[in-house]
Amino acid sequence: MQLRVIIILLGLMLFLLGCTNDNTHGSDDVVRGSWNLINVSGGFAGVDDDFEKGKIVWKFDGKTESLIVVNNDASNSIYNGLPTGTYTYSVLQEKDKFYLFVNDKEVGGILVTETKLVLDQNIITSGSGADGFVLVLEKKATYETKDIKTKNPGARPGSLILLKMVLANYLYLPSNYSFTAFFFLVFYFITFIKFGAV
Repeated sequence: MQLRVIIILLGLMLFLLGCTNDNTHGSDDVVRGSWNLINVSGGFAGVDDDFEKGKIVWKFDGKTESLIVVNNDASNSIYNGLPTGTYTYSVLQEKDKFYLFVNDKEVGGILVTETKLVLDQNIITSGSGADGFVLVLEKKATYETKDIKTKNPGARPGSLILLKMVLANYLYLPSNYSFTAFFFLVFYFITFIKFGAV
């Protein structure tokens, strides 16, 4: 009985200490990183254009509050976002809504998930519009690798990081959910399978 109480308390402690808050640096962190523009829809003409990943890249640098756009699209689309260049940006947060400003001009409302950034020009701080564009950007995949010296030459560096990314995607773990807490849950279930249910 005491072993079960100790395991539960230890697990609760690990779970609480393992949770983090990733949004401590302000609202500019919402868009930080590199994003591929993959679709533009809407506008007066009602366009719906898809773009190849890597053709149009937006890189938000939160430290310098700069947006670097590389636009290599040669198609005849009506609108493909911003032209190549470096811009200043800021993110305004009003309650639970976020708005993007580029060079001090409001671009639109933003909705961010772990892999998608939707920039809606119809949602602005003063209300809503009807003929703006909706830009969908997808997070560029970045894989961290560490220089791991191993006796197995076939081992791939960063495999634990890759495993974490795969598990997080397939198990739908929120971004602020600590991997320590996930391992605790696995440990918890293994322990109670071995020693019996509570």
